[in-house]
Amino acid sequence: MSNNKLYVITVSAIFLGQLYFASLFIASLNGSEIHRKEITLLQTQNSSLASQVIDLKKIKGRNIASIPPSTYVRAQESDLNFELTGHYFSQFEKVRKTDKQAALAVLDKIQSSTTHRDHLAQAKYEKINLICDISLDFKCMSEIDGIVSHFPESNWTARSLLLLSHFYYKQNRVTEAKSLIQVIKTEFKSYSEINQDIQKLAQRSQ
Repeated sequence: MSNNKLYVITVSAIFLGQLYFASLFIASLNGSEIHRKEITLLQTQNSSLASQVIDLKKIKGRNIASIPPSTYVRAQESDLNFELTGHYFSQFEKVRKTDKQAALAVLDKIQSSTTHRDHLAQAKYEKINLICDISLDFKCMSEIDGIVSHFPESNWTARSLLLLSHFYYKQNRVTEAKSLIQVIKTEFKSYSEINQDIQKLAQRSQ
């Protein structure tokens, strides 16, 4: 139960209780000035409590129009960015295997059009996946260093490191490859697809 709802119920109960005792005063006491003052005080308190109940119900019943327009603008912008990013990823899937430069251009659009960390990390990984090969040149290693630095918690970083270990194997740097895989398993426990991805990389090199 929300705090607002609990408070409304509590205030309402106090309000009704005080009205009941005020009625008892009126019915049973001798109507002296002191008693009339007590009843007047209770009625004043009840009016205040009733106002609080009304205000709280208004808050509880706040409709969509009462939310500041700026909140909607931000929400609409966020939705638009998500849709745009989704559109770019769809474009990327269409060209990734046939036009490397076009695919890289689409990834650049994604990186410049969103602030969503998972989308940025995914775009970074896809770029690494496109440009890296067994040579592990400076550009490739710089991109891997970048994803590790900026997205150390992301499973896309784990995938990038797994790709690096794959190229280590192909270079016959077996010890380094195994050590890197162990690091991935230790540091990225939520990366449950690691064994499947290892199989995919093995099939890709055949």
